Amino acid sequence: MRRAIASQSDQAHDMAQSKFNPIHEKLKTQSEELKERITATQKQFEDILAFFVETTKDIKSDEFFGNILKFVKSVENSKAKMAKEAEVAARRARMEARAKEAAAPKVLPQAKNLVELAEHVEIKRKRKESVS
Repeated sequence: MRRAIASQSDQAHDMAQSKFNPIHEKLKTQSEELKERITATQKQFEDILAFFVETTKDIKSDEFFGNILKFVKSVENSKAKMAKEAEVAARRARMEARAKEAAAPKVLPQAKNLVELAEHVEIKRKRKESVS
């Protein structure tokens, strides 16, 4: 495109410059913006590496972000495993509570407090003694 613009003749039918110049300017602006964004991204990456006490000499971006991805997946897997273990522990605790409840002596429903229960036990004991 630059060659076409530079080699334009003075002839009226040669419109290379008028056709390509706007496109060239637009592409040049886009190219400069892209270079600025690349520079800013590189700076951000270097800042992230500095936070993790790394340098661009020690690690490349694909390796660094691969390690971050592995770490995130590991955390997610650990969370899922812990949730499952908590669920199993809760289920086990409920089963143990049911078993304990089933094995516990039944308190008479009419015994609303310890005094009534003691009276009931005393009455049963006296009945046994009188029968014997």
